[in-house]
Amino acid sequence: MDVTVVGAGVIGLTTGVLLQEAGTNTRILTDRPVAETTSNAAGGIWYPYNAPDDPDVDAWMHDTLDELTVLADEEPNLVRRCETRQYFYESVPDPSWSAMPDLFRHANPSELPAGRTHGWIFSSVIIDTPRYIVWLRKRFEEAGGEIQQKAVASLDDLGGLIMNCAGLGAHQIAPDPTVYPIRGQVIRIANPGLEFATLDDENPAGLTYILPRFDDCILGGSSDADDWNLETDAELTAAILRRCSEVEPRVAGARILDVRVGLRPGRPSIRVEREDRPDATVVHNYGHAGNGFSTSWATARRAVRLLQA
Repeated sequence: MDVTVVGAGVIGLTTGVLLQEAGTNTRILTDRPVAETTSNAAGGIWYPYNAPDDPDVDAWMHDTLDELTVLADEEPNLVRRCETRQYFYESVPDPSWSAMPDLFRHANPSELPAGRTHGWIFSSVIIDTPRYIVWLRKRFEEAGGEIQQKAVASLDDLGGLIMNCAGLGAHQIAPDPTVYPIRGQVIRIANPGLEFATLDDENPAGLTYILPRFDDCILGGSSDADDWNLETDAELTAAILRRCSEVEPRVAGARILDVRVGLRPGRPSIRVEREDRPDATVVHNYGHAGNGFSTSWATARRAVRLLQA
């Protein structure tokens, strides 16, 4: 069975790995080098960020967390277990996913920064996204898969069995007008010795998070819908530094390694469904927004099952 996967971000590569390791002859088409996809700019924490209230998404989150937790033991240079602290300005109910991590508890008052009155502490995993993408690519190619740098203008230009993992590109090639960009800007700094991740989503000054990886640490961020701008914004960089330093003073003097921008593939819901066309069978697997890494293994498995059916 020959399958063409469109897209080489975390969704396309994970889907390609599962297809190739299942005995399929798989090629991945990508319009840019694998190292330049949006997935490489992602912070890489397992966390249901603005995830839709959907039982399927909850199940995908749960199953992918299980997979990433196993990888944290098998591939400790790519994925590591990490305590995560999330802060709020007022009391909020526990989330629907609170039973998924091994640990989930309310923060004690002594564990909260100034101005925050409520918080959660839970176990998660953090992925070193550039290394992880290299690892996925190597695993795919060592299984016999092929990656070609080739732009696809429309799925109509392809025939046979197709996996549409084009992310934001699905807006054009599907075509799907409900897909839109969610611009995110992050700062990568040398890790000043941080051990736990910090999420301050409700910060009135803007989205704030601190994700310590291995040699570096990701400071964020922004979430600007319908913004296609890939240029870095110096004022936003300064604002992110201020917000993160207020929550965790140790990041204030850390060495800045670079500033990155990525366009998350927004959509009202993640699309994982099969479409039978006259000259092709297409399985769509895109629209993950900020939850690509957090749902990657489960949505890839679902997509592969739909194709095999």
